[in-house]
Amino acid sequence: MARTFLQTQKAHAPGRHQRTGQRADRRGYPDDGVPWGQGGWASGATPPPPPILVSLTPATGSAAAAGIPIAVTGTGFISTAVAYADGVALQTTFTSATALQTGFDPTVAATVQFTVKNTPTGAASNALPFTVAAEEDPGVVLEGTIDEVKAYVNGLANDDNRDNVIQALIDHERTHRNRASLVSWLDQQTGVE
Repeated sequence: MARTFLQTQKAHAPGRHQRTGQRADRRGYPDDGVPWGQGGWASGATPPPPPILVSLTPATGSAAAAGIPIAVTGTGFISTAVAYADGVALQTTFTSATALQTGFDPTVAATVQFTVKNTPTGAASNALPFTVAAEEDPGVVLEGTIDEVKAYVNGLANDDNRDNVIQALIDHERTHRNRASLVSWLDQQTGVE
């Protein structure tokens, strides 16, 4: 009868170990080199889906504004979510899974793309545009809703040309859309600090 491989192996002496030194166990390491269960999603948890942006309020602002508070609404936000403007991280406050607060300090007239990333996973949302209007371009500002126009005007609180901007908005609104309630509100804002 032939002997099997296992039958031909010598038994180890009691109390002796086969190896004196330990070798590194590379089993179970993901591509990033971090052992499973020691961080990230390696612990077996499923990463959350990327957040979805629904709206920015306001969606427009003036290049002359010192800083504009922006309410971000959507779904899938986690407590470490961060808002980005053209890829630049913004100071972000988590309110709920559907709401974040951030601020933006525009410097030039442009359209800026806002996204949100759930960190540390880096799952990024869809992008929403934020229009930065030149101070002399009331038409762009007035394309928004009445609430967005009001938020824009409120963002001009520290602007030395605030009254001139408001007057330009009034003139443009009367000429093009003439929303009576907005014109009345804008009239009331002239001279208000």
